[in-house]
Order: sequence, then structure tokens, then C-alpha cells
Amino acid sequence: MTPADVLVRVIERLGMTAEGAHVFTADEVQAWPSDVFDALADSDLLIPSAPASSVECDGCEEACVMPVEVVRTDPGKPSRAFIVCDKPGDYGRIPVSIECLRRWRTDTSRWASFIAAQLQADQTPREVVPGALWELGRISTPAGECDGYFASGTALTDVTQVSAISAVIRDSTAPLILAPSTPPTRDPLSGAAVLSLRRVLCLQGGRVLVDRQAIETTLARHLKTDSVQGNVFRRDGDYWTISYEGGAPFRLRDAKGLRYIAYLLSRRDEEVHAIDLVAAISPREPSPGAASHDQMTRQQLGEVGLSISTTGSAGEMVDRQTAAEVRRRLEKLRDEREEAMERGNTDRLSAIDAETEKIEDYYSGALDIRGRSRVAASDSERARKSVGKAIARALARIKAHSEELHCHLSKALLTGEVFVYRPERTTLW
Repeated sequence: MTPADVLVRVIERLGMTAEGAHVFTADEVQAWPSDVFDALADSDLLIPSAPASSVECDGCEEACVMPVEVVRTDPGKPSRAFIVCDKPGDYGRIPVSIECLRRWRTDTSRWASFIAAQLQADQTPREVVPGALWELGRISTPAGECDGYFASGTALTDVTQVSAISAVIRDSTAPLILAPSTPPTRDPLSGAAVLSLRRVLCLQGGRVLVDRQAIETTLARHLKTDSVQGNVFRRDGDYWTISYEGGAPFRLRDAKGLRYIAYLLSRRDEEVHAIDLVAAISPREPSPGAASHDQMTRQQLGEVGLSISTTGSAGEMVDRQTAAEVRRRLEKLRDEREEAMERGNTDRLSAIDAETEKIEDYYSGALDIRGRSRVAASDSERARKSVGKAIARALARIKAHSEELHCHLSKALLTGEVFVYRPERTTLW
């Protein structure tokens, strides 16, 4: 068995979920080249496990798997082990070598830590989807930056895990996933670059190493950095490729805020009303027989003698019962958040914050600070608030990758009754 064969076998077992799949017996390890075993052990990828409690008995030709009895001896003397054979004519104690009982194990958390260290990720790995996905952290390469992950497997069938992994990938920057094997289909890992450990692991000089060149090549293809020149704010399918003033390019998952920003960048110094901005990036299909006025911009309406009212109201935005239910739910979430903080339950904290943000975002225009129903604003006012919040969220995501671009856009994007991109100096996109 070659060193490469051993690595492949260990990786295959790592991707299995059956009980005991990650445990290796003395007989298995004995067949390995010694330098491979030493390399895995030195990298903390293989550690001693509990000794076997049963083995195949060689006292007869039945090849029975029998429980092992271990006799402890005086300190300094080796323990003795034996099997009690219960077959007629063969009754007795069959000696068993203690060495034959030794076992070793590996696990996904150790591999996540090893890979993160090899790739010089910026954080300690953490399990973000229990039993399925570890976040390695931000990984920097000449090709650009990405959010690195390690998956225990890619043949995903658990609906909860699939949903959770999809959510993680959706909010990541150019996600790169290392896994025991490549997925049979792109779903739910769509949007991520997936690399099999078989392609990136190697044994050199008695050490297990990660082939960074293979990762950089894959990442360069994923980021498409060869086509990024100058200032870039470009949509490529479900992702935006962004670069500013020679900084490292990065990618963000599509969101309305990014579309609003891109629209304004393409129309420097042009004032755009919120309703026109919403219509520009989310055009509605006209229904058969419907009047065409609701599809017109402000300028088009003015040409036919019409206008959009910015005053007046349409009554309460939510009824009192709904407002009370929302208020009670937010209060309960605040209590649950305090409890989660006391217990240090980060997963629960994230879930609570996500639900709170979703509720507050949905009802922010409908309830006042006391949770009471507001009077409905005009379409223009609702659009102004919606666009403003979407852009603010997009700027926060950009800041995590480029402080320079965040600072530039925060100054150059003017919001209010109208939205406009007005940089202090000429900036080409």
C-alpha cells in the first residue's frame, strides 16, 4: 500500500457517517507505510482511541468475533488479554496480544483545524452546521480572498443541514469548501467552489501538506480575477465582483442594495427618486388590461400631466392586534437573547438576531418606537425608506472587505428625497 493509497483511504472514511467509520484497527494501521502513520499522528490527525473490546478469535476455524478479557498486572508489568473460547473441545483461554487491541481514530474537527492552520485562515475553526460544516475563516491568496469551509461530506440528505449550509454559502464571500469528495450535484453547494481533499493533500518529507497551488488555481477561476481591472462593480450571476483603487477584488452574494448602488454608480450626478430606483431594478410585469400609468417614471407621468403624491395616508398600516403580537414577540426574543448570552449559546444568539432583524425590517415602517401602528405613508416615503435601508445593509457588507470603498461610497452616495452618486473627484466604474 502506497502513502497515496493510505491518504485516500483515510479521506474516504472521513466522509462516512456509519458508526466506527473513523476508527482504524491495529491490523489496518500495520499495513500502512510507517512514515504515513507518523505523519498523520504528528499532524494530530490520528490519535489513540479506546482499545478494542472484541476481536476475531483464531483459536479455531470458526473465525468468531469474541469479547476480550484484560487482566491488569502489577505496576511495571504488561497487562494480559485473552478470549474465552466456548466451542466444544476448544474450551479454554486463547491469548490475545495487547498490541492487537490498539486502535486509532480521526475526526472532522481535527481536519478542520489542520486545514485552517495550513491555509493560514484568520480565525479558529468553528462548527456552523452541527456535524456537517466548519467555518475555517478568511483565506488570503494571490488570487484574492475567500471564506473557507470544511464539510464532513457532500452527499447531503438531511433537509435541516441542507437548508443551513445553503444559508451559510449565500451570505459568504466567494465560498471555498474543502470536503472528502466532490458533490454528486451542485445543489446545495451551488455558488461555492468545492475541492476534494484528494486533490489538495500530499505527503512530503514525512509531513501531510495542503497543496496551496491547487487551491489558488481553483480560487482564481472562481473569482475570475483575470478579468478584474480598475474599479469594478459587476454582477456575475448570483454574485457581484467588486474592486476599488487597486485593492484585492472580492465577491458578494446578490442583494437589492448592491443593485441600487450599481444603478447609481452608472449614473454619476444623476438624481434618482426612490420610486424610480425601485422600478429600475425590480420592474414589474404589467397585468393584461391594466392601466400603464403605474409603470411610468416621474418624468413620464409629468409629460401626461400626472404626478406622484408624496403626502396623504391610507390609514393604519397594521391593525392593533397584529401590532400587539409583534410587540410581544420582540419582547420574548429580547428575553431569550439575554438567556442565550448568559449560557454562551452563540448559535441560538445568531438565530434570535436573525429573527429580530427580519421582524424589525418588515415592520419598521409600520410600527413606531413604542410598537404602535403608524399611519401608512405614501408610496414615495415607503420606497425611500426601503431603498435607504437596503443600501445601508449593502455598505455594511462592503465594509467587511474594503474600508476604502466603504468610506468612498458613504461620502459619495447621497440619500434623502432623491438618491445620487456624487463623488468629490472623478471616479470611473
